[in-house]
Amino acid sequence: HGRYPTNKLVELRPLQEGQIRAIVECFSDGLKAHRNISSEIIDAVDRVLFETLQNIPDHANPEGTIGTHYGLAALQRYSWRLCLSVGDLGVGIRQSLTGNPQFPPDRYDHVRAIEAAISGSSRHADIGRGGGLMSVVAAVQKIGGGLRVRSGDAAIVIAADDERHVEPCMLFPGTQIDITVPLSGRT
Repeated sequence: HGRYPTNKLVELRPLQEGQIRAIVECFSDGLKAHRNISSEIIDAVDRVLFETLQNIPDHANPEGTIGTHYGLAALQRYSWRLCLSVGDLGVGIRQSLTGNPQFPPDRYDHVRAIEAAISGSSRHADIGRGGGLMSVVAAVQKIGGGLRVRSGDAAIVIAADDERHVEPCMLFPGTQIDITVPLSGRT
């Protein structure tokens, strides 16, 4: 991450847990510099960004076998909308959920795994853990936004009014979340 926008390629570096707060603050500072973005939107983007970035070390490598966590976060402001994208090249939602005996891999394709995750399911069998993706969906919809969650060979698009549809995709090993938030009015 950097303080100022650039049109140059930025080297991907391993994501360390202590860096998450600094990245969120950097994005937040950039949004606050624009007077036309409400504090409600900035606060929601901060929460969503923190949750999705935290998922990279937590879920991209649940068994600790990959070694390093690589993720990407990008934020772009247009005159009428804000676009946020966070992704990783980890094991993906389906593989992450197999840590919970309720989600055997032979019974869950990528679509069902994404649906389970956005409904609050987790790789943890104990109650009260997980639900991060469900809270991301709720926070984005509360500010009139929509999102697309991609993992494996599928993506689920969720509109602000909760209308959902599935898109087939080329196989993607990790997880990518794309968020769009209107900056004026609710659509």
